[in-house]
Amino acid sequence: MDNPKDEHSYTLIGKSYPDALIRFEGVATIPNPTMPSDNPRVQASYHVRTDAQGNFRMALPKGKFFHAGEVVTGTSMIHGKTATTQVTVQDVVAPKAPTLSPIRDQDEAFTGQAEVGTTVSILDAKQKEVAKAKTGTNGQFSVAIPADKQPLTPYVDYVAVATDDAGNKSPISNKQTVQDTTPPEAKAVKHTFRQGEAPPKDPSHLLQDIYDNAGVEPDNLTVTYETKPDFTQSGSQVVTVKLEDKAGNRTLIRVPVEIIARENGAGSNTGSGNPTAGTGNSQHIGGFSLPSTGDRGMPWTVALGAFLLLATSTVFIFRRKKQS
Repeated sequence: MDNPKDEHSYTLIGKSYPDALIRFEGVATIPNPTMPSDNPRVQASYHVRTDAQGNFRMALPKGKFFHAGEVVTGTSMIHGKTATTQVTVQDVVAPKAPTLSPIRDQDEAFTGQAEVGTTVSILDAKQKEVAKAKTGTNGQFSVAIPADKQPLTPYVDYVAVATDDAGNKSPISNKQTVQDTTPPEAKAVKHTFRQGEAPPKDPSHLLQDIYDNAGVEPDNLTVTYETKPDFTQSGSQVVTVKLEDKAGNRTLIRVPVEIIARENGAGSNTGSGNPTAGTGNSQHIGGFSLPSTGDRGMPWTVALGAFLLLATSTVFIFRRKKQS
């Protein structure tokens, strides 16, 4: 195996026939054999001889190690007969933890550094794999963010894990929280007010389709007046509303408003204290309202009859008072 902390990464240990000679080859770190053959007819050298139980052990020179994927060939010989076997050095060492670079909500890939040749998986806060990719020859990785995840939601945590070809998984990388770099959005809605009214306390009433990728809840998004409407003046105005998220991203929305002039009070009071309609199209006599001669909607004979009726009533009342 290729774990430097384990003696199997620098020592060949095994079992063969008792008192057999064994030669190893196939790996550059194995030194040349120096033990001659017992059989003069065999012109070969060997590394070790097994003990009475057939066990053998041979260490590499100090500081030398086997590496994953290397193939060691061992040949044993006894009584002029040989047997050969091969073993592949196992990769049992997990890669080091990757380093995950900072993440922004508008990024299109997760980036960082990991062991060369490993596959890097990006995991979300629930340890669910989001995407993965192979590292380059320099150990750098760039894992494309799936289209359905873009843009990334701010304040969500991600980590990376590297896996080598033998299936060994690294420890989890450093955690990165998605940074919010996107300003909020909204559409202005034209409003009409009457002069003298108070402006809406909540300026969001002047907007529609308010959106922020981190949410529109009050703990993330605030909506305030940058400039307020002047209700002392009539006419067209522009009000500025500011949207700002907790990351400091802000947007100014210009909202058109129309201030309608305040209407004057209708009518006035006569000497008798009765309010009038103020149209100028009627006359007031003794508390009765009669059509004017300019009112074309009523014949003049009807107007004259009404006047005579009023005069007769007045004379009758006067006589009754005199008799009494």
